[in-house]
Amino acid sequence: VVIAEPRGWHVELSHFASKSIRVKVGDWVERGTVLGLCGNSGYSPQPHIHVQAQLTETPGAATVPFSFVSYSEDGVFHANDLPKVGGKVEALYANKRLDSVTNFVLDEEYRFAVKRGGRTADDLVLKVRMALDGSFYFDSGTGALFFGRFEGTYYAYRCDGQDARLRALFLALPRLPLACRDGLTWHDHVPVGLVATGLRGALVGVASSFWHPLARVRVTSRYAGEHRVETTVESRPLGIKQSGSVTFDRSKAFASVTYDGWEFTRRENV
Repeated sequence: VVIAEPRGWHVELSHFASKSIRVKVGDWVERGTVLGLCGNSGYSPQPHIHVQAQLTETPGAATVPFSFVSYSEDGVFHANDLPKVGGKVEALYANKRLDSVTNFVLDEEYRFAVKRGGRTADDLVLKVRMALDGSFYFDSGTGALFFGRFEGTYYAYRCDGQDARLRALFLALPRLPLACRDGLTWHDHVPVGLVATGLRGALVGVASSFWHPLARVRVTSRYAGEHRVETTVESRPLGIKQSGSVTFDRSKAFASVTYDGWEFTRRENV
């Protein structure tokens, strides 16, 4: 089976079981479409499917580099990568509820009660705005947190301004696979400037030019049930280890967020 990708390349899949192919020339296929049953080439003792990307539709044409999106390997989520030899992989499909939860619409407003170190602070009001380049961001009035979704994953892209509450929100959820699996884990890295600010951040920025590991801040996140994500942010060279969590509303946005002493609890919009 050769699939023509609208963006200009083709994907060939080979070694289906005899007479099992369920599509015909000209059919439109999407993610999740059943193409046929797994067979083998006759040279392998195990059933398998051969996959390759190529620039033309001719079967067996020269391959070009490619990667797989949105899959888990041995319980770890990969947004865009190549599986290791012998790894146990599973395709992940977006959960409709999580897709709805992260579908932030222009001009929507979310209000959160805020505590810092157990003490009540001013409410955090987030308004969904659009930048001139078409990207979306949360506007807190004193800062902006840019976000987006791509190939089944929600991303926090960057923070502008000096709003520590937005930095906490970024660090609590820098990335989210929209396919929920209890215990599913994923790894990420965030800019060192999010955890080392002010004079310390400036010094780290200079020092990391000479010793790159100083700027490496590792994030590990995992699903703890259907509605909650737990996150750990760690930098051994900087002696930093912080934790946070996000609980999702059943229909839209975040019900609560915690991170390193910050607590945000969603208020009902009046």
